Amino acid sequence: MAALAQEVFPCRAELLRGGLGGRNRERVLRHLASGNPLLVPYDEDSNHEPCERRGHRAHWAVGWCWG
Repeated sequence: MAALAQEVFPCRAELLRGGLGGRNRERVLRHLASGNPLLVPYDEDSNHEPCERRGHRAHWAVGWCWG
């Protein structure tokens, strides 16, 4: 997805490991507060809630802040 985003949009994609919390929290919040989008991969369970299935039911969410 990072390669596709860089190909389609004028942006620089970066892969963060370890989730949205911990040491990534401030970085993600600053990124969103600057008006930049955030792509978040997740697997979808049968009830449409996020789960962990090693990418077998992969979906992508886009996060963006306005204001």
